[in-house]
Amino acid sequence: MNLKPLQAMSIALALTALACQFLHGSSGSSSGALFEDDFSDKGHGWDENTGDNAASGYVDGEYMIGIFRESWFAWANPEGANLSLSNVHLEVTARSVGAATEPGFGIMCNYADGDNTYYLGVSMDGYFAIVKTVGGEDTVLSDADSWIQSGDIPVNASSYRLGVDCGNGTLTLQVNGTTLASVSDSTFSSGTVGLFAQTFAEPNAEIRFDDFVAQALP
Repeated sequence: MNLKPLQAMSIALALTALACQFLHGSSGSSSGALFEDDFSDKGHGWDENTGDNAASGYVDGEYMIGIFRESWFAWANPEGANLSLSNVHLEVTARSVGAATEPGFGIMCNYADGDNTYYLGVSMDGYFAIVKTVGGEDTVLSDADSWIQSGDIPVNASSYRLGVDCGNGTLTLQVNGTTLASVSDSTFSSGTVGLFAQTFAEPNAEIRFDDFVAQALP
């Protein structure tokens, strides 16, 4: 799991400098996909750790990222898988079980390290963002420095099926099969994958992830 604090913006919060990083993992894959994990065991390489600000690990057949404070961002990667993927479609099911009513969560792609990656996600109160991080500086590609509200994102749903297309110079975010936004950017063309969660004004978020899959784009 990896952590960094957030700095307040309008409805959401922009990401600031990297705070700290820890943990490693191992690999997981199967036929029919470039990489996949149903989190039914601990052999697939995602981080397990508990710190002062956040925690991550396997819980009841799902993968959990929890955040104990407001304005915080935490993420994890299957580092032991040694993935270097390009032109991929990624999906994961996510649900919120914590006290926070507006947490954000989603998928990372073309991840080189915490300072250089893309991340795409939604929040429980109906906002989304597509973000590029270069040298630790974040740029919201889907809008000018802010998350965007969308009526296509169910508010306080029991779960969300997130989809991300990451390749051919285009980043696309989907929720429950509906496209929220598509942007053009070719800064990063390959890398590993990840999952993230973040808090805004409220602490005590807990996101559970399941059925992660990476497939080649046509």
